[in-house]
Amino acid sequence: MKKPFKIGILQIIAKVSYYLGLTHLSRFCFSRKNKIIILMYHRISDINNCDLDLDIVVTPKEFERQMEYISKNYNPISFNELMECLENKKNLLGNSVIVTIDDGYKDCYMNAYPILQRYKVPATLFLATNYIDSQELYWWDKVAYAINKTNLSSFSVPELGTYTLRSRIQRAEAIRNILKKLKKMKDGDKNKIVNELVQMLKVEIDNEVTKELFLTWEEIKEMSENGMDFGAHTCSHAILTRVPFEQAKNEIIKSKSVIEGQINKKVDFFAYPGGTINDFDERIKETLKNDGFKAAVTTIHGINKLNSEIDLYSLKRIDINANIGMYLFKLELTGMLDSLYWIRNKLKRKG
Repeated sequence: MKKPFKIGILQIIAKVSYYLGLTHLSRFCFSRKNKIIILMYHRISDINNCDLDLDIVVTPKEFERQMEYISKNYNPISFNELMECLENKKNLLGNSVIVTIDDGYKDCYMNAYPILQRYKVPATLFLATNYIDSQELYWWDKVAYAINKTNLSSFSVPELGTYTLRSRIQRAEAIRNILKKLKKMKDGDKNKIVNELVQMLKVEIDNEVTKELFLTWEEIKEMSENGMDFGAHTCSHAILTRVPFEQAKNEIIKSKSVIEGQINKKVDFFAYPGGTINDFDERIKETLKNDGFKAAVTTIHGINKLNSEIDLYSLKRIDINANIGMYLFKLELTGMLDSLYWIRNKLKRKG
């Protein structure tokens, strides 16, 4: 699979940094106390012959290498341990890392769960409750499946543009571009366009694809009883600022209640669907606080400084996906790239 250009450049930087010893050096330079790194995963699965969204997939082999590296070189903790430090005003150990996995795919149980147990790495799974025990596809998987399976060599949609599908690379690029555009739309418009796209591409979704795609409540209960933590991710994975506020409020409250009823434990943490700066606001954060959530995570890239200015309801994460190799994974954890992004943004503003 062809990698996005920006990722390719970052991987070159990461590999050079590793062999020059800069990655190892920066791990110590940036390993100050009172910082928390939160990693974001979605799927842990082998990607061979998969027609769904491949960019969110990390292979079990790669995930195991990453968890082994964390267990040996970092301090993996849970959200509860983080909150205990903050509430008791204790310093967090250097190089502390929290692992999170979004959306509730079954491969979290099949592949990630045994690896996390093996290396004694705690993790939090954020669940969109409507999909648990279901055979429905997320909208991004519908798009990927339809484009990968269609026999058409090209197509055009006014809201999305014109695309050529003569090669696997062209199909992958079409999926990325379309998903990027759809993420900016209101939920109702987005879902309508996705369904129309699937029909236009003349694709029927095979039941075998959806048969065992998501976790069951029995699997979730088993993991919960064995140390895995669970957080809320709404019911339908609605982007909360792109639906009516009352619906957003209900998505938050109901998803928390459903998970608590199933695992018989309190749910204190939330992950925003979409998770960009435009996907939540002060009213949403206030709803989370009023419903008893202690913190919420975004998809905004970065490492969190635990100072007096930290907003626990907009915690940053580092996205670990199919395009992140081991060299880039190690460099991301040091925080060195975070500093380079900060310098770049400062220069952009001055320019």
